[in-house]
Amino acid sequence: MRLLWIICIFYFLINFVLYAQNDTVVTTSTIFIIDSPYQKHEGTTITLTADSLGNYQNNGLQLQDALIHINSVYIRNYGAHSGIKTFSLRGLASNQTNLSIGGIPLQSAQQGSFNLANFSLDDFEAISLTQGSSDVNTNTLSGNLQLDFAPPKYTFKCKTGIGSFENYFAYLSMPLLRKENNFLKLNLRYEQAKDNYPYEFQNKTLYRQNAQFKQYQANCTGMKQGKKWNYIVFSKFYANNNGVPDAVIFNNPVSTQKKLYEWDTWTMAKVQQIKKYFLQEISGAYHLNFLRYDTPLANFEYLNHDAIIQYQTGLSYKKHYIKANIQSMYAHLSGDNLAIRLQKIPFVDRKQLNFAFSDTWTWYRNASYFYFGTIQSAYRANILSDFMPNHNFSAYSNMFLYKKHYIYANMAYTVRIPSFNEMYYFGYGNPKLIPERTQNVQIGYSGTIDFLGKILFKGETFYHIIYNKIVSVPQNPVIWSTYSIGKVVSKGFEIDVQYQPYKNIAIHYGYTRTDARDAITKYILPYTPVEMIKTQLQYTIKQKYTVQASYQYNGYRFSSLQNNKMSYLEPYHLLDVSLMYRIRYGKHIFQCKAEVNNLLNTQYEVITGYIMPRRSYLCTFMYVL
Repeated sequence: MRLLWIICIFYFLINFVLYAQNDTVVTTSTIFIIDSPYQKHEGTTITLTADSLGNYQNNGLQLQDALIHINSVYIRNYGAHSGIKTFSLRGLASNQTNLSIGGIPLQSAQQGSFNLANFSLDDFEAISLTQGSSDVNTNTLSGNLQLDFAPPKYTFKCKTGIGSFENYFAYLSMPLLRKENNFLKLNLRYEQAKDNYPYEFQNKTLYRQNAQFKQYQANCTGMKQGKKWNYIVFSKFYANNNGVPDAVIFNNPVSTQKKLYEWDTWTMAKVQQIKKYFLQEISGAYHLNFLRYDTPLANFEYLNHDAIIQYQTGLSYKKHYIKANIQSMYAHLSGDNLAIRLQKIPFVDRKQLNFAFSDTWTWYRNASYFYFGTIQSAYRANILSDFMPNHNFSAYSNMFLYKKHYIYANMAYTVRIPSFNEMYYFGYGNPKLIPERTQNVQIGYSGTIDFLGKILFKGETFYHIIYNKIVSVPQNPVIWSTYSIGKVVSKGFEIDVQYQPYKNIAIHYGYTRTDARDAITKYILPYTPVEMIKTQLQYTIKQKYTVQASYQYNGYRFSSLQNNKMSYLEPYHLLDVSLMYRIRYGKHIFQCKAEVNNLLNTQYEVITGYIMPRRSYLCTFMYVL
């Protein structure tokens, strides 16, 4: 019955009428300083392109496998394959970062955080993370994560892999239509694993139990360039049936058995009209999520659906690009045993109406210094919601000093209303939460130096003040709670260096220091590492063999706001190595990749009680036609 249901979903996706957009949009100039095999930088935006995605460990698996190598990003992993993965950025959480696909906003204020494990790297051609405010983001404090796709350069692609903990996966991508800028592509993916891996406790070897992972993914993407309008549609289906890993408590590998069944569908569409100086586009997104959560104590089931409709127009006039945006959102949450602190809630509705206006001014000067720059100012208002109207302001400026050097600055005042999960999730939500308000300041410098190759250097400092900061704090290793902190200050700096002495050698080093504290008690926010170091080394031989090593260091953290000894988490080091062999035969590409993750066999915890796997192996095979 399950297989029949999945086939029906696939048929539904294939018969979607999918169109596309032109890559050209009316906007200001985008200048990347260096074409690195790792990351491209432009001000507060970091981009991973299709070529760079293939360089990261666990190529083609989940989204967090690429994001984990970006400065300031800390992945919250609740237990290997079967655990949920979210991310924190400079003391903030994924609830404070917006998600969009192909320029279409997906993560509304209703949905809250998103699980990175629901997104496969193979489905996208580029990933961009903006660390700062945005003029059109719906509900963000710390930035925007955008996933983009492009016309496929192949007619058939398949990938399969096998690894430790009975990990098996298969991926298939089939362009159903491919003609110039028009295409229709179907992606299918299946993965399973058993995370019953060993760990050490008081000189004894124990095994985690009841941690099983199965997931199904399918998505269709399409583009069409018309005479007057361009079209784009992205439709995705995701389902899992997992034994959720529980925290390991007091030497007990199993505290309570929990099962999770979930399915998600996303449908997004956009039409876009581009003229010489004029742009207008209409986009819509619909999300449907069903979740059933079974524990020995209670069963929790809910159905959540929300929709976003957005109209945006832009006009270029001399050195100005003026843009207006209006956005309407609706969400509905219902379910059995939906509870807030054991108080039953039959259903919840939420409506929103947002309006945004921005102006980007680009200026030039024929001089040796300060010859190019942009200044962007934006205003966004939530004029209709369950909360009082709120207002957002942001300003961004960059100045290109000389050839490949520039400085930039970003300032913003933003407001975020609580999500459904934060207010209504079973045994976790808090209905008394109020909107967060943040003041952000970022200042940075980036440049390229030609010295025995190419060196890209980026340095940035940031200072955030957050009022009514919403935090998730474990009351014990099993039960979590959500509440607001009156005032939080997050400050720090990051350094990013990329060096290419030769075309076949690339070195990347990143360092981040974050100090995020409760302004009253001076305690560090839970799960916010004070220091993070991320380095990579890649060496390619004759375009066939690629050797790569990746190193991570995450400093000490606390699991509670009290910062006591019981909540202290030790720093940990991780080293991953891989060897890839790729060969071309006419239009055929064969690739084999062997990986060893956590080579140092480190035992560590990202979240208290969720012990991560030690040394593990993965081998993948790929064929492209």
